[in-house]
Amino acid sequence: MIKINNFMLIFFLLLHTCLLNDEGSD
Repeated sequence: MIKINNFMLIFFLLLHTCLLNDEGSD
């Protein structure tokens, strides 16, 4: 369960970074 939680956290961080990157690009 902890492994899945860690994976979700990384996925969320990646998604958030992509959103910030997209916003910063414009």
